[in-house]
Amino acid sequence: MITLTRKLILVATAALFMLHSTSAGAAETDTYPCMDELEKFCKDVQPAAGLLVACLSGHAEKLSPSCRTKVELSLKRIEEAKKLCEPDIQKYCADVTPGHGRVLNCMKSKLELLSPACREKVVQFGGHVPKKPASRE
Repeated sequence: MITLTRKLILVATAALFMLHSTSAGAAETDTYPCMDELEKFCKDVQPAAGLLVACLSGHAEKLSPSCRTKVELSLKRIEEAKKLCEPDIQKYCADVTPGHGRVLNCMKSKLELLSPACREKVVQFGGHVPKKPASRE
């Protein structure tokens, strides 16, 4: 059974996840199309940069059509941002190990040095990047 706190975290994370892929005129039922899938497939995934999208994409064949569309769009936008920022990543963050938002955090720390197009993407995706959670043992 999912706890109320975990459910609130999932709702907040889904809202952030969908922020970049929801059109302004979307119907209310389309606002959070992945809530059921997040709870079913990704309930144990910590809401860190990109981890929920990666989890959902690993279950693509089991996602609802609207959720699958949102995940595909999010993956496409992430890849576009990576390509656009590749020169800046190589210049300023080449020594950073990818994963858990580390590259994005590095880029955020160099924001004033980035190319204008990359800076825009970092600001777009960099609203909040959680730290890697401590393992619970």
